[in-house]
Amino acid sequence: MKKLLCIALLLIGLCLTLTEEVQAESFYEGNFISNTWMIRQKGNRKIWQTARFLHRSSDGMFAYCTEPFSIIESGQYYTEQINPESISAETWERVALIAYYGYGYTNHSDEKWYPITQIMIWKAIDPTSDFYFTDSLNGNRIYIYEAEMQEIEQLVQRHYQKPSFDNTTITMVLGSERSITDQKNVLNTFSINGQTQDVIIDGNELKIKAQQLGKQEILLTKQENNYQVPPIFYYNATNQNLMTAGSIPNLTSKLTINTIETNVHFQKIDKDTKSKENSGQAHLEGAIYQIYNAAMEPLLTITIDEYMEAYIKNLDFGTYYLQELAPGTGYLLDQNIYEFIVSEKETEVELILENEVIKKKIEIYKKYGNPSSSTMLPEAGIIFEFYDEEGNFVTSITTDSTGYGSTILPYGKYKVKQKNTTEGYQKVEDFEIIVDETEEDTFTYHLDNLAIPVPNTREEQKEYTVWLPFVMLGSLGLYVEKTQYHHKYPLTV
Repeated sequence: MKKLLCIALLLIGLCLTLTEEVQAESFYEGNFISNTWMIRQKGNRKIWQTARFLHRSSDGMFAYCTEPFSIIESGQYYTEQINPESISAETWERVALIAYYGYGYTNHSDEKWYPITQIMIWKAIDPTSDFYFTDSLNGNRIYIYEAEMQEIEQLVQRHYQKPSFDNTTITMVLGSERSITDQKNVLNTFSINGQTQDVIIDGNELKIKAQQLGKQEILLTKQENNYQVPPIFYYNATNQNLMTAGSIPNLTSKLTINTIETNVHFQKIDKDTKSKENSGQAHLEGAIYQIYNAAMEPLLTITIDEYMEAYIKNLDFGTYYLQELAPGTGYLLDQNIYEFIVSEKETEVELILENEVIKKKIEIYKKYGNPSSSTMLPEAGIIFEFYDEEGNFVTSITTDSTGYGSTILPYGKYKVKQKNTTEGYQKVEDFEIIVDETEEDTFTYHLDNLAIPVPNTREEQKEYTVWLPFVMLGSLGLYVEKTQYHHKYPLTV
């Protein structure tokens, strides 16, 4: 990285047509900085001074000393260099950054920042010597401006730091939004190359909207543009060498956004048959479900369609919960809460949802005989057939030796027909059963068959009329009224 910086600095210099040795500038000493004294010490050698500005003669630009123990003489001319031979590339890189982030950078406008920057440059060039501030000229050492020097140092260290998501790929769901926090806290020093509404920098967060499928590269650039020319080293063989602050190379960061689609597929089946076929006259379709996020906050509802299915396209990555709000007609509410996860590895999610149909137990107790003589007996082997509303055969039951038979019927309306009977006895009339949401679990029917009329009479039922006298005492005397009685069996007179 540091070699790249040196190359970049060289290229910038070439672009500006600065050569390695051009007779260019002279410098002069400017104003003293009040109440600011510094000492340069190496072994027993000590140089103390009152802090003061150095300026370039051509434009008054401030400059810094690069030789801690040399004295500057006015009236000397210097040659300009982009890459000084007397300073290593690594040191020159650090010095350039200190000069950039020191005096004159953003809020570093107070004159105190000039000597602070100068001391830091000396320390970078000659780390074996001691440089410090004093309370007077050649006075006692004081630890002033420690916080300011730490601030510049942090800026220098952060210069090469890229956002924590640099050179990574982020997979997102089409139509989703995401905020990515830079864990290194340097994002606010970068800008996005080009104009885009899909990605914006908001403080230390990168806010992204996934608007198009596929991979998209986002380039971020750290642009420091306080200066239009690079830092320049000024060389003089017999005098103090100097430098001016200048531009530093841009830093770039890349983020790839991979936008994909997700699909959640719900299938509805009957719990008993394990198929999409409706039981009885119930309907699986029309069931309504609520989807919640990981915090159990409601997000959306889905409805099972005529194909017993439902789909959600492009649900964002996360943990979700599903709960039935209303079942289809004729089915019981599913009390379960289902968890499912959508992730980069699980983009296709399928859930099988079951509902139990409402059903009732149908019991028949069958007897035959003469109720008047109290001789009603269990009737075995009697078949009862069940038909749906469209006349389709559904099931049947056959009574056992006790006259008992049973079956389970799902939700719906049914017609019951007695198929056979004991010889000489009638069948019960067809009747209707409705299986619905009623609380009873069992419907019980007690059915009796009576004997067919005695043979020696006409087969069809006849109506006989008997006229009986009815005497009533009234104001007009006695009179007779005819009263009619009906009997469905032959009357012997």
